[in-house]
Amino acid sequence: IIFSWCFCIAPFTFAVSEWGLGNRDMAAPTKAPGFRGHTDRVLACAVSPDSENPVLFTGGEDSTVRAWNTKDFRCTKVYEGHKAAVCGLAVTEDGVVSASSDRRLTLWSRSGEVVKEFTGFLDSVRCVAVSGEVVAAAGNEGVLRTYSISGEAPEPTSEVPAHPDVVSCLAFHSAEDGTLELFTGSYDKTIKSWDASAWTVRNVFRGHDNHVRSIAFGATDGLLYSSSRDATVRLWNTTRGVCVMVVPMPCTVNALLAGPANVVFCGSGDGFIRALLCKPLTARLESYTKQSQATFEAKKAELEQAFGRSTKKVEKQLKKEMDAALLAAQSADAVPAAGDPSKSAEAEDDEGAADAEDGKNAELKQKLSEELAATMTAKSTVLRQQTDAKIAELEKVRDRPLVIPEAELEAGKSRLLYVMNYSGPSVLALCQLEKQLLVSADNDVVPTTSSVSVVHL
Repeated sequence: IIFSWCFCIAPFTFAVSEWGLGNRDMAAPTKAPGFRGHTDRVLACAVSPDSENPVLFTGGEDSTVRAWNTKDFRCTKVYEGHKAAVCGLAVTEDGVVSASSDRRLTLWSRSGEVVKEFTGFLDSVRCVAVSGEVVAAAGNEGVLRTYSISGEAPEPTSEVPAHPDVVSCLAFHSAEDGTLELFTGSYDKTIKSWDASAWTVRNVFRGHDNHVRSIAFGATDGLLYSSSRDATVRLWNTTRGVCVMVVPMPCTVNALLAGPANVVFCGSGDGFIRALLCKPLTARLESYTKQSQATFEAKKAELEQAFGRSTKKVEKQLKKEMDAALLAAQSADAVPAAGDPSKSAEAEDDEGAADAEDGKNAELKQKLSEELAATMTAKSTVLRQQTDAKIAELEKVRDRPLVIPEAELEAGKSRLLYVMNYSGPSVLALCQLEKQLLVSADNDVVPTTSSVSVVHL
């Protein structure tokens, strides 16, 4: 599979040629023509869905949004109007939506005109996502607001307190049942999934130990990838809401991109671009999951068998105690009272005495049986609770994520991750453009002029 990609490191611009994931060899970086125009760091990228001539949109700390011709690298339009950094971009059918630190969320036409200023934000807007007619945006307030692109009203159609801290990233995704979901990542260390029709929380994903910076869905494995300031990339099963794998990184991963050929690219704070190889990762995960499930099932069966044995043992002991109590009661009733020898003779003459005694024994037996059943139920309940608690602990062990050892991720040795042989300023944003991978690291965005060879392991 051949595709092209690039990255830019201010103040110099580099492109990589013939990058092979299989042979680990890296050609020396060479200068390439690029998209130059921003006067400060590029923070956001988005690409139009045009198949013939896709347009690249970029936004940055110079408060502008720029449109680029991807064939000749020319800036075709500058969208001016924001008074602070443009932090997020999302492409619509006819334009682009920009999110800015100036508390504005703006819908632009392709010609550069402001179509609508969405209202409602009281602090910086950090991220925006679009699905059809729905615009979702959030930022420093931690409030998720949605808008209608075609609607005349600029006010939000819904407004939901999403997180108690900054919302840093958004992503729409189709769930297994076909419904649309929105995922939000936050500085509160969590990720949430939302029903995009009712805007109610479906699941909360906990596991990161610091700010969540970026989220992306794998192209083929259906897993959610997230990065954080805790220097890890985590993989999540969104159906179960659990973290299934932890990939340690040497520093914060600021941006994630699910690229072609089962690769997830990670833009890091140390300037490296790391490529997670999804195929061997998911193979490891499948093996780990099967082994964990098999171990869980075996130990659960042992616990259930032990519960059955304990229940029978308790039942046998209680029945023995009941029989002893019944025998003792009958023996006590059969002994005449001292100093009254005439009672026994009178009882022998009374034809109803035997029936009365039988009735008394039946009542006693019924009472002891009820006490036995109540005691048995109580002790069985305790045994069941103890067994269930042990099974719950086994489930926690089963559901522990697979943590990839750092030694397996060393540059030049790993079969799970490839590290680019160059370090520079922090990589802040990643963007895929047809067969090109675009990476913005400072005030340039540059495509490669050479192909990149990706070899599956």
